[in-house]
Amino acid sequence: MSPLSSSLLNPRLSFSLKPLFLFSQSSFAPRKFQIPRQFVSAKRKTFSDLASEQSSATDNGGRSGRGGRSGALSPSPVVEEVQRIDVNPPKGTRDFPPEDMRLRTWLFNHFREVSRLFGFEEVDYPVLESEALFIRKAGEEIRDQLYCFEDRGNRRVALRPELTPSLARLVIQKGKSLSLPLKWFAIGQCWRYERMTRARRREHYQWNMDILGLPEVTVCASNLTCYNKYFSQGFDRQGKLRAICGGGRYDRLLSTFGGDDVPACGFGFGDAVIVELLKEKGLLPKLNLEVDNIVCALDYDLQGVAAEVATKLREKGQSVDLVLESKPLKWVFKRAARTNAQRLVLVGNTEWQKGMVGVKILSSGEQYEIKLDELE
Repeated sequence: MSPLSSSLLNPRLSFSLKPLFLFSQSSFAPRKFQIPRQFVSAKRKTFSDLASEQSSATDNGGRSGRGGRSGALSPSPVVEEVQRIDVNPPKGTRDFPPEDMRLRTWLFNHFREVSRLFGFEEVDYPVLESEALFIRKAGEEIRDQLYCFEDRGNRRVALRPELTPSLARLVIQKGKSLSLPLKWFAIGQCWRYERMTRARRREHYQWNMDILGLPEVTVCASNLTCYNKYFSQGFDRQGKLRAICGGGRYDRLLSTFGGDDVPACGFGFGDAVIVELLKEKGLLPKLNLEVDNIVCALDYDLQGVAAEVATKLREKGQSVDLVLESKPLKWVFKRAARTNAQRLVLVGNTEWQKGMVGVKILSSGEQYEIKLDELE
C-alpha cells in the first residue's frame, strides 16, 4: 500500500494541505507585426532606366500613362498592430499540463480508492450554483470571497466556494426518495477570491466525504457556520502548513436551507496542501507517460493496415500510439523512448504478405515476427 493510502486510512495521522503547483509568472512583451513591404520588380533597374522613366513622365505633361500623377505611389497596405495576449492563467489559478495532470489523476485515484474502501458512493454537483445557496448561512469571510455575478437571465449565481451546501440542496431536492444513511463523497473544483499564500490559491479541488442519517458517528466536515460542538482540523506534525482538512458534525445543515434536520457529519480535504506536503517529504511519485505499443507502417501504402493493427490492439485493452506520418525508424525509436513504450510493432510489406507483423521488445531488444491474431 502506498504512503498516501496508508495516511488516508489511518485516522490518527494528522496532516495538512498546500497549493498543488506554483507556477512562475512569466511576462511576454507585446509582439508587433511588421507592415509588409511593397512588392518590387524582380528585374533590377539601372540609373539609365530610372532616367528614361522620369523623362517619359515629363514628356506626358506630368501625367503617367494611366492618367495618374507622376511618381505617385499606391498607398501601402495598412496592417493593424496585433498584441500578443497574456498567456498566463488568471492569478490564483493553475494549468495542468500532462505531467501535472498525471499527478492530479494519481491523487484523485487515491481519494476514490479510500472512499470505495469505506463504502462511499461518488456524487457531483454544478460548479455554478445560485448565490443564495452560499450566502444564507455562510460566514462573512466566504461572502466576501465569492465569485458571483448576474447572468443574462438576471439571476444571481456564484462559482461554488465549497461542496457541502450543494450536498444539502441535492438531499433536500431528492427528499424521501433517498434511503438513509447516505455515505457520499465528491471531488470538485472550488473558487474563492482570497489573498494568496504558499498554501492558498483562488481555485482548488476538494475531496468531501459525508454521512447523513447516523447520529452516533463522530467524524469531520466542511466549512459552514452550522456546526455542532464537534469540529476538528488536520495539520502536518511540524505545523508548517495550513490545515489539510477540516470538518465535524452539522446536524442542522438541512434546516439551514429549508429542509428537515438529519444527523450529518463529514470533512473537506483539499488537493493543494497535501501535494506540497508529500513533495517536502519526498513521497511524490515520478509519473511518466507510458504507452504499451508504438505501431508504425514502413510503407505509406500500409498506413491503413497499421491503423487496423492499432484498432485490434486497443480492442484487447492495449494502449497504442499510432505513427501517422512517414518517418525514419530512428525518429520512431526516439518517440518510443519518449513515451516509455513497451514494444514497437512494425507493419512492412514482406511481413504483411504473410499476414504477420514485426515486433521489437524495447526493454530487451528482442525481435520476432508474429501473426496479428496472436499479438496480445
